[in-house]
Amino acid sequence: GPQQAGLAPGPRLGDARAAGLILPEGGFAVHRFSMEIRPGSGREGALMLALALPPPVPRAREGAVWKMALRETVLQAPADLAAILHRMRLPAHEVEAFEPGQRLMLPGVSLAAIDLEDGGGRAVAKVRLGQFAGLRAVRLSQPEDASDGLPDGVREIPARPAARAG
Repeated sequence: GPQQAGLAPGPRLGDARAAGLILPEGGFAVHRFSMEIRPGSGREGALMLALALPPPVPRAREGAVWKMALRETVLQAPADLAAILHRMRLPAHEVEAFEPGQRLMLPGVSLAAIDLEDGGGRAVAKVRLGQFAGLRAVRLSQPEDASDGLPDGVREIPARPAARAG
């Protein structure tokens, strides 16, 4: 019956404005019926039936789906990173004099403290140079001044500065 379908009679209302005060918030499908009480009697009546519409899908769920899709897309995007052993300035004539197999002295370079930079040249992490499966590789290392409570090998990457207009 109607009660099994979630329908139940409510209080009798004097006018339609009272319905707005007792009905819960949400959408309603409103059906109006006019009728004659007894054929030929001249007595007429009206019935208004307001059926609650199903609640809308919560936007938070839609947002979560969108958020996961964005996350998957971002994780699939390439990230241009460079491991920088050392930077030095040399006059052009010294660079022109380089020969194949020549060794360069890199003062103060430690293979355990290499800068990992993003495509814009900003340092994002300290890494150690090494090998993995026969290939050159870098391993993220914990900075010496890490007191941020992050697990070993994890470092918070700073946000990019906002682009300046102009």
